[in-house]
Amino acid sequence: KAFAFISTMYFLRSKALGAVLLQMTARSVPSLASQNQCLLCKDGSDITRPSKKVQVPGLGDEIECSVAASLAPLLIPLDSSECKTVHSLSSICGCPRPTEEDACDLCIDGSSVILSDEVDTRMLPDYEETLGTVLNCEMMEAFLHSIPSSDEFCLSTRQDVAEYCGCPKAAIDYNTTVLFANKSISVRNHTDSPPSLSLGRVGVFDTLGATSMKKKRRLQNLARVSACLSIIGALIVIADNLMAYKSKLKQKLYNQIVFVMAAVDLLFTGSAAFVDAPVSTEDAYKLEFERGNDVTCATQGWFQQFGIISSLLLNASLSTYFVIVIVYNFRPKRLKMLAKYLIG
Repeated sequence: KAFAFISTMYFLRSKALGAVLLQMTARSVPSLASQNQCLLCKDGSDITRPSKKVQVPGLGDEIECSVAASLAPLLIPLDSSECKTVHSLSSICGCPRPTEEDACDLCIDGSSVILSDEVDTRMLPDYEETLGTVLNCEMMEAFLHSIPSSDEFCLSTRQDVAEYCGCPKAAIDYNTTVLFANKSISVRNHTDSPPSLSLGRVGVFDTLGATSMKKKRRLQNLARVSACLSIIGALIVIADNLMAYKSKLKQKLYNQIVFVMAAVDLLFTGSAAFVDAPVSTEDAYKLEFERGNDVTCATQGWFQQFGIISSLLLNASLSTYFVIVIVYNFRPKRLKMLAKYLIG
């Protein structure tokens, strides 16, 4: 009968009433929590944040740590993957860190991002669903406590999410080179740690796979050379139309569209030639060649976005011009009427 009652409550665990009844059951039948059952704190110690609300896969959403501590021995076998998941999240409730090694901290100064009693809503959408739920900042910090600080995943996660999750800027590690940009990696299984954690995107701090300063500088120079060639081409187009202003630019809609395209390209490639230099030195994503501030960064960003959007619209205008001239045989007088729609 006790087993049937517990099973019924297990399916009601997502409801507040079900959580309360389960807690009452755990207190009334303590003999069910034997040594073969999973304890919230791996070493059997008491939790220090009983009123803290957490999301524990397999136990329910937004339940108090005191409820989770009562339910875990009843519902989760000791040797199951769910028990390892519970242990990896247990530091949210104030349990000792489950690893005996030098555990990883999200903030390198050892400060915590775990909130007081409310549920953490700072979600990490760049990470896949792991440990049975979408990770938030508290869960990520708790998981990091279960792996050593020397682990590659520890180092890359600090760079990715530490500032977003509320670590002080002085407690964010920007100095570690991440070699896994846009690649899938797996954190290896550690003894008595949660199952391996697969990620779709880890670091974004290397440059097209270049891992040395020499290679990164070559890529920077390559971008500058490409931008300079585009600038020269745009200047030639602009000069050609200006020198024949009366016969070309003033009379022909085609030349007007091409002239505006060249001017837009000149602005876009001019800003691109500076590469990373305008990026603010205070930016969270530390780059090797940044020299600017928020104003220079915003200015470059504006020219980049303006150039991309304008280029798309002007290419559409040029294509429209060819269609109405070649297919529909529009004459110059009719084209003048459309000029304000094609080039503004």
